[in-house]
Amino acid sequence: MTVGAPRQSLSSLPAFSVAEERLAVYAWAEYLPEAVLRAFTEETGVAVDYASFDSNEALYAKLKLLQTSGAREGYDVIFPSSYMLSKMARENMLQPLDKSKLPHFGQLDSALLDRDFDKGNTYSMPYAFGSTAIAVNRDELPDCPMPG
Repeated sequence: MTVGAPRQSLSSLPAFSVAEERLAVYAWAEYLPEAVLRAFTEETGVAVDYASFDSNEALYAKLKLLQTSGAREGYDVIFPSSYMLSKMARENMLQPLDKSKLPHFGQLDSALLDRDFDKGNTYSMPYAFGSTAIAVNRDELPDCPMPG
């Protein structure tokens, strides 16, 4: 999973600043726990406006509509998957990250950086990493065939 900043929100709206006291986030449903959002607001004084989507295609459609309609509202941070981030970058829908404002960027695992979908991490940085597996409880299924 990657984090990016949509071009439409940053080019059509004034640059985000703490004085605005709001951060517009567009992410997967239930992706950021309410407790984390509250803690962020308590620590920074910046309220989070959290909107959610249920697919990359829904994210893309909404941002494309906002971009083409000239709407004044937008998002400061979005959470597309890698393939969608690449598509949005090709379509000039993203604002490059200002890494000078990300003091811990250099501490990220280099194995998760500079991936094919965003060489140089121009538009994104890793947020979450995981893998999918299937496990079998041998106590319940002792005769289940296992490959390899």
